[in-house]
Amino acid sequence: TEGGTAGVEFDCAGANVMHSAMEALVPGDGNVAVGAFPDGASETWFVGLSAGDFHLQNDGLTEFADIARWRTGDPPTDIERNPRPDINDTADYAGADVP
Repeated sequence: TEGGTAGVEFDCAGANVMHSAMEALVPGDGNVAVGAFPDGASETWFVGLSAGDFHLQNDGLTEFADIARWRTGDPPTDIERNPRPDINDTADYAGADVP
């Protein structure tokens, strides 16, 4: 919740969640709790969240770096077809865009 209290973000008892960024810490290898969006200022993470622009900027570049791990079978590119790592277990940005 932007500027609010971290709520129930993930509710799927059978899921195996690893190397993910969520508001609250979810059990699993390499998961990171990043908290709620910065108080009313989500644009410190993303270029234009309200306009649907999820490109990382400012604090988001640091916050989401090296959380994810690329696994064999993952897409070789991000949402804009920028290359992602292609070596199993290589650190990557969490999310759809690689800066």
